[in-house]
Amino acid sequence: MAVADAYATVPEYRLVAGNTDRGVEDGIRRDLLAVSRMLDLRLRRHFNREAAATEHLYTAPMLDPSDPDQAVLFVDDIASTSGLVIKIDTNNDNLFTDEDALASTDYRLFPLNAATGPEARPWTSIRLTPSGDYAKFPAGVLVSVTAVHGWPSATPPAIKAATIELTRILRLEGARGLNVANVGLEQVETLTVEARRIVSELVRDYQKVE
Repeated sequence: MAVADAYATVPEYRLVAGNTDRGVEDGIRRDLLAVSRMLDLRLRRHFNREAAATEHLYTAPMLDPSDPDQAVLFVDDIASTSGLVIKIDTNNDNLFTDEDALASTDYRLFPLNAATGPEARPWTSIRLTPSGDYAKFPAGVLVSVTAVHGWPSATPPAIKAATIELTRILRLEGARGLNVANVGLEQVETLTVEARRIVSELVRDYQKVE
């Protein structure tokens, strides 16, 4: 799936909802996409994987005024270490032409065991090692992270299922949607107990926390 795709397809939705009306296919596709992007906002991440490594820029934060330089940098989800390049703008020219990439021994990705287990998770932070060339990220300095971003594997089944169920509620297809007629996407979560339950469970299990 491309990064901007919905987390479920029209055929997958039809299989669950029992909808066979070919005249509403565009509407289903639109609603699946809208629900997918709503979940992105609520969970503070997306669940598709980028096709190739792209550069994301960060400003190293000052987390502690008494010790402004930090050894940790929170980043957008990193799906793979393939093509990972990290550079620190040590000369403060907002460019990365003169800086060398950090060696793999200069940092570690956290959570440490993100890629293991029944459902691989992305890495969400970079921590410099005390023995590396850089002990800390200087506060306010630009950091370049080129990586394959997003979710490391296929869209999680829970995200796909939630996308379909929330779309069913939005489209009033099934008993769960009967009490939310003529409302928009923003009100579906607020007005239905089932939608609130679905989103709350996803927030508990999948929301990105920094």
